[in-house]
Amino acid sequence: MSTSSTVPASPPSTQAANGSFDLPPSLGLSTFGGGPNRFALIAGTSVLAGVAVSALLILGALIASSVSGVSFVPLMERCLVFGSPLSVISAFVISKVLSVEIPSDHQALQDALEKIRREKIQEILKIDCSEQKLGEKRIDNSAPIVEDHQEIGVCKSNFSEGVRNLKASIDKMKTSQETVESIRRKLNQLLGHEYYKDHEAEREECINFVQLLAIKMHCANGQAVLEQYAEDKVGCSDKSLSRIMQERRPNSPHWDREGIMYVPWAMSNPSKAFLALTDRGLNYDAHPSNPSHLGLVFENNNEKMQGIVGPVPTGDLVWQAALYGYKKLGLREIYLNHQDTSKNTEDHRIKEAENVNKAEVLEHVVIGFDAKKKNKDIEEWLNTPIGQIGGYIRKLRNKIDREDLGIHIPKELLSEDEIQQLLTKASIYFQPLMDDAIKNISSSLSFKQRQKEIKKIKLGAIMGIDAMLEATIIHKQMLKKVKETPNRENLDPDFRDDFIRSCCKQHVDRGTVQTAAAWIFHRALSQESSLTPGEKKSMMAGILGRPVLVDDRQMIHSKESRFVSLLQLIGEDEQSMKGLSSFMKNCVLPNEAPVSAVPTIAVDPVDIAEA
Repeated sequence: MSTSSTVPASPPSTQAANGSFDLPPSLGLSTFGGGPNRFALIAGTSVLAGVAVSALLILGALIASSVSGVSFVPLMERCLVFGSPLSVISAFVISKVLSVEIPSDHQALQDALEKIRREKIQEILKIDCSEQKLGEKRIDNSAPIVEDHQEIGVCKSNFSEGVRNLKASIDKMKTSQETVESIRRKLNQLLGHEYYKDHEAEREECINFVQLLAIKMHCANGQAVLEQYAEDKVGCSDKSLSRIMQERRPNSPHWDREGIMYVPWAMSNPSKAFLALTDRGLNYDAHPSNPSHLGLVFENNNEKMQGIVGPVPTGDLVWQAALYGYKKLGLREIYLNHQDTSKNTEDHRIKEAENVNKAEVLEHVVIGFDAKKKNKDIEEWLNTPIGQIGGYIRKLRNKIDREDLGIHIPKELLSEDEIQQLLTKASIYFQPLMDDAIKNISSSLSFKQRQKEIKKIKLGAIMGIDAMLEATIIHKQMLKKVKETPNRENLDPDFRDDFIRSCCKQHVDRGTVQTAAAWIFHRALSQESSLTPGEKKSMMAGILGRPVLVDDRQMIHSKESRFVSLLQLIGEDEQSMKGLSSFMKNCVLPNEAPVSAVPTIAVDPVDIAEA
């Protein structure tokens, strides 16, 4: 592991033959935030420590004065005289603690991804967006051609001029200070143009251009950048993925956005802290600090779906334009939405995702029990015996009219009967694994510690149920996919395969680990072997890289630990992977493996101690 103390300010200058980028050799551990940012953190925290100690001394003097009857002023003066050295020492100790080297490769990752995104966007200039040239008439020609009345003609002329200016700006990216975000802002302005809004479903060349550009905006191979980052941090190891994740944490400070560590992180990143604390409903737009890019690829039976990583797209005109581009190209997107239906602002965004699907190419799934920490139904389920896993989730599913259950799957993707069958199979698969895991909990633990360990196991199982449902949906969509044009090879590579967009609010914590879990469960449909070192690196890429890239921090530990619990629950050796493969094939291909009979399961909650 590198221990460089500086973060390169310029993007990497080399590109491998396969299109991936070589990150600078110095990309490794560095002082937090670097330069003035780190100084501000140390100075600010030290001052706060001094103020806090002084405030405590004054409070103590006030209490002592009221109890003893001694005048407050002289008592306070004595406290400050004796306490001032303590205040100074506290500030000094904190400054030393904060001087340790901790992960912060934010700028280098941003620069590497920016370079790839710039080149990806510039590819749009090489594509003929007219109907006749784009993939042998792949562009949908069902929309009528609008008559060019004078008023419409002026509006169209204005829009076309804007498109020409946008093309010129993209062309200047090679030599000017134009950034991907500046191009995105200009594209957003065009997508709000009156002419575009009235003609977004039509097949004019300028309309096609902005919609295909919208697709290109998320097609940069960010996975390649993050995988190289993971290689630098943990390398390729024969150890299990859960062991790698557990061992790396003691070797690096627990610097995330959780608990007491939130304070120094927020002081060092005030704008990010503000963004994290304010949802701002449908107006939430994290794209400037959270670039969308390609992530994990889901593959099976010669079919492929490209994973998109990035913040929630709701309220994003670029996303809506991409949906119309999908329709013209015969593509679809599965949106696995991990936002929390029990949070008002996130629930509004979930509902809005349905409203923007005018192009009818979006399969919107809301799934993520593990996000519902404050949901009383989920807490109730966590307090039930292990054997009731299937029964209790079936009970939740029957209350689907409620808004805060955290699972909404369109009937076109999975019917009610299919979901019930899948939950039954999940109970059969997970129950013995959970029973064994609980038996292996150390007997030396206290009752409270034992409860905590049991809850970890159950949270891992919940993540596994999410992953099972997601992997099943993805595979069924792959099987249903019928390519409209046999000459797919004539299309731009970014326009050949369907997309999976899996995210929470920022796709940093819960979305990242849930996507990794879904990928492992989907992999089990075609492979029975244990994860290879390269696949482990692919998993670690998002877990290590996304929090640093977006928020300049580590992943929130409680989210990461659930993924570790899931890995430990299902096992990672070859025999365990064969068991997972058999389970998933039973879910997707029921004719190959019959479902065992399930005993009647009570669903009334009982105390966890009876588990």
